[in-house]
Amino acid sequence: MLWSGRNAEEVDVKEIAPTGKLRVGVVYAPVATAFFVTKDAQGKPHGVTVDLANELAAKLGVPIEFTVAPNSGEVTEATSSGALDVSFMPVDDERRKKVDFGPSYFLGESTYLVRPGSDIKTLAEVDRAHVRVIGIANTTTIRSAARALKAAKIAPVPSVEQAMAMMRAGEADASVKILGRPPLFEGRADFGEHRADLAANRCDRGDDDHGDQRGDKRILDRRDA
Repeated sequence: MLWSGRNAEEVDVKEIAPTGKLRVGVVYAPVATAFFVTKDAQGKPHGVTVDLANELAAKLGVPIEFTVAPNSGEVTEATSSGALDVSFMPVDDERRKKVDFGPSYFLGESTYLVRPGSDIKTLAEVDRAHVRVIGIANTTTIRSAARALKAAKIAPVPSVEQAMAMMRAGEADASVKILGRPPLFEGRADFGEHRADLAANRCDRGDDDHGDQRGDKRILDRRDA
């Protein structure tokens, strides 16, 4: 059976936005990147993923509703359960078990950010028994770091804000992050300039502006120590 263009579009709308509105999950951080959004005084999200979602809703001809989460793990679970129709997130094998992904809209690299005055200047120097590493809970980034690190301790935190606070307070030695545009922590904390790249695992990441469950980035195997 062949669908006309109009009927096919109607089927797509029902499949993507079954409630009649597009329910979209985005992730908040204090500074916007190609993945993270910021919020204005009214709590309205702004950022690249918001723009992409608004474009999709306009193409579908449906209203849009945003859910702003503190980490991508939460939007993964909400999308998997059907509470969200579309979301933006990094992808790894664990998430492929729960949601479907479209093509990438942004490529990013995972790295470590270390405290000012730290002696960590290479990837190998992160992986030492006394080094305290943190990452955002239930994310591809912390899972990738956990696979790579053999000696260093790694602990999850619920949000970027808490990660920054712990780094400022000296409660962590290194924080796993994705390099964004602009850099996620730039202008937000006196962390210093030392970085040691995370380059152990390759994870495809992607995002599409139409479909059921979507994603957002790609971690590359690369070392630029």
